[in-house]
Amino acid sequence: CLFVYKQYYGLQVENAKRVEQSVISNCIFTENLSSRGVIFINLQQVHFSGINHFGANTGPSIRVIGTLISMQGTLRFWNNRNSHEGLSGTVYVASFGQILLVPPLSVEFINNTGIEGAAIVVKSPRISGGFVQNIYNPVCFLQFNDTTLPPVDWKSRNVSMIFGGNVASIGPVLYISSLEACSWFNNSSPYFNLNIAETWTFMDLRRSNYVLQRGDAIDDPGRYIQTEIHSVKVEAFHMTNGLVGNSTLAAEECNKNANCSSELYVNVHPGQRLSLSLTALDQYGHSTSGFLRIRTESQLKSGGSIDLSPTIIKADVDSESQRFHYMGSQTNGSVRVFFNASFSPVEVSASFYLNYAECPPGYSVPESYDNCTCERRKEILDCDEDYSYVLLVDGLWGAGPELSQTLLTYSCPPGYCSCTGSPTDNSTEGCVLYFDEPFRICHSDRTGVLCGECTGDLGVGMLTMDCRRFTAKYNMYYWLLPLLVLSVTVILVLVIRNGLKVPSLLRGFIYYTQISGVAISYVPRSINLAANPMACVASALALYVPYDFALHQNLTALESVGLRYVSPALALAVVPVAMRIKHNPISWNGLWTLILLMYAMSISTSTSLTFCVSLELENESRTVWFYDGSVECYKGAHLALMIVACVWLMLAALLVPFLAVVSYQSEINNKFKIIFGRHFDKCSKVLVEPYKENCKWWASYELLRRYF
Repeated sequence: CLFVYKQYYGLQVENAKRVEQSVISNCIFTENLSSRGVIFINLQQVHFSGINHFGANTGPSIRVIGTLISMQGTLRFWNNRNSHEGLSGTVYVASFGQILLVPPLSVEFINNTGIEGAAIVVKSPRISGGFVQNIYNPVCFLQFNDTTLPPVDWKSRNVSMIFGGNVASIGPVLYISSLEACSWFNNSSPYFNLNIAETWTFMDLRRSNYVLQRGDAIDDPGRYIQTEIHSVKVEAFHMTNGLVGNSTLAAEECNKNANCSSELYVNVHPGQRLSLSLTALDQYGHSTSGFLRIRTESQLKSGGSIDLSPTIIKADVDSESQRFHYMGSQTNGSVRVFFNASFSPVEVSASFYLNYAECPPGYSVPESYDNCTCERRKEILDCDEDYSYVLLVDGLWGAGPELSQTLLTYSCPPGYCSCTGSPTDNSTEGCVLYFDEPFRICHSDRTGVLCGECTGDLGVGMLTMDCRRFTAKYNMYYWLLPLLVLSVTVILVLVIRNGLKVPSLLRGFIYYTQISGVAISYVPRSINLAANPMACVASALALYVPYDFALHQNLTALESVGLRYVSPALALAVVPVAMRIKHNPISWNGLWTLILLMYAMSISTSTSLTFCVSLELENESRTVWFYDGSVECYKGAHLALMIVACVWLMLAALLVPFLAVVSYQSEINNKFKIIFGRHFDKCSKVLVEPYKENCKWWASYELLRRYF
């Protein structure tokens, strides 16, 4: 017989009060299109004999519903397409349908395609526990005419099934609901084995069957035979202000332990979108497809509403993740979310907990809304719709959920933050605070509170607060000794005998160079090309290092600032010694020059050490140093340097009125003469001589303007 070009219904073999068996022999079924099956067999026994060929059909070639069919002779299933209107499988068996193999028999499945199964698909309802695993496989979809003969011996009785070139998303050879009913394969121990690809020797699984995954054809023998969902794997939650974790929840584990201790607890807030990698696994642990129904079990401690959508999803082998949208009014407590396989042959249940969380920093829930919305205030320019970031005003550092329950902002130290503007609008300037990457607001070489720490093995520069990579040529032993020798030499040259006298015109240059070296550091790094050169010149004038480099790996900002006291400390040590050298009277001109050179940098260093800010971090109030938020003020090394800075600032402040008094001849001066003896007149002359009569006080002003 020839059955060709038939549409929709195909050949229907149904029980119409007939008891005798129907026979199909030596027939060709080709290029037919039928969603029900080219041969639709429902509650009627059918016997195939002779040579039957099924080729180039669309839809199942044979569909068996709740009955037993027998095969004998040769059956060829070649080049059939089996994804029409959702039904897959060249041979589709459902509702406890069975196929009886009668020798001699040869069945060939060659180059068939499908989605969920290409060659054979078996869909069976859930089986009662007493029939799950039995000798003789009484409810298995494949039977032998000698029911006592195990599958391991069928090949010797002239029965073979060949599979080659079949392609499907899952189970190109066999996609079955469950394998337990077919696990008996031998009359001696071991009696049962779920891996029928190894034990059913009559099946020739050739290395040319492919699994389609994200458009690629993969030859994976482990996935030739697959089942429906037997467990659900929940991993890697991708969300704002959420937890990331992994958990595989098998049906057996959840049934044994009602609490499912391996479950995930995820913090979410109203309106939050969350994505999770939800993988349905078959009995072999390979990814499979199937529908999962979602239901929630509210455990709210106070009034509130919960809405999680969607409520039914399909776990697909090609899907990397599933997205959910959580809506709910403000409340306390948690919601347990269950995933149940809708049509699985076994009980499959997985779940995780959604814990209610407050809105992310910068968001709140208005009374008339049920999701978190952006708070428009002076420091916030914009918020992300997916709650992943807030855009802060340019120049602000911010702390999100990792460090603070509320949105914490503070002025960013110069050059520390990377304010690149809005991710969605290039015309909007600002600093982006990403909640999942809280330190991304910092420059790439910085991290931590106020972006105060250098990353990796970088160290803070000797002149600026820039993070720099340490190299061997800047080893501290190569630089400290020459620096000390050079500084001592210059100090001695200045203060002994005829020390260097700074011309009046040069004093202005020195002042503006020193001040510019500090002020220019506040210009944004992106347009500031002169910061380092100016800092180098100002540092050289202060008898400090003339080049910015990292003295050693991981040099901190506090250590860098502390080292800037080296030159003033040397001056304090050398000058008193020089004053005691006989026949080498001290040069007051040189001493005044030395004060002018070192005064500005020492004041800048001291004031930077006193810059402490109070921040609410990790649920506690902490006072941290502005230039390195990891340093707590008034503790350890900072306390020691803070004492030095305060003493230095007080002495520097007292020096201003002292010079003003020395610059004038008065009764007070006479008292100073008694105290300082012969040095007083020489000192007074150096301070007054360069200036006009009505500007004798200018020397004190030189220091005063540097101080402020």
